[in-house]
Amino acid sequence: GCYSYYDPVKDTEAYKIVIEDVKRIADKEYEEEMIKEFGTKEVLGGVHRYYAIEARILYEKYGLCCINNPMTLNHGLHID
Repeated sequence: GCYSYYDPVKDTEAYKIVIEDVKRIADKEYEEEMIKEFGTKEVLGGVHRYYAIEARILYEKYGLCCINNPMTLNHGLHID
């Protein structure tokens, strides 16, 4: 059958504040890293590095281990 997985935590104000902060920091860090290394932020496969940066920030700043990565959550999915 078709399953839909949704975590109601995503509706909480605390989640929204944390995830917006993490994404803001990760976006900036990712862009700086990619431009320094490749001269552009549009890099094939760069999404894998972005998710790693996002996960690290979430853990280092908030102490949360979270799998917020489509490739990990959906086995067999490949994104470039």
